Amino acid sequence: MAAAAGGVRPPATTGCSRPALAAAIMGGALALSRPLVAPFMAGDMVMRGLTLAVTVGAGAAVYIAASFLTGAFWLSDLTALRRRAPAPKSPEPEQ
Repeated sequence: MAAAAGGVRPPATTGCSRPALAAAIMGGALALSRPLVAPFMAGDMVMRGLTLAVTVGAGAAVYIAASFLTGAFWLSDLTALRRRAPAPKSPEPEQ
């Protein structure tokens, strides 16, 4: 475990195991919320749509939290996504 503390991930947790764990946590949270959501899914189409939107949003929030808690993603991953690539330089016009 000393290598993991230094920032190097052990081989058993590389690849897709951590994101899969985060997905399993999200699935468990959504399964536990099913009894709370079921009465709202019996309503009209608007109520079902709103319930589905809230459920999807809650699932996304749980997945994001679980991803960071399990170490599937790091904050530096997000900052790398937000970083813009430098604009390509246009060639100088010939004179």
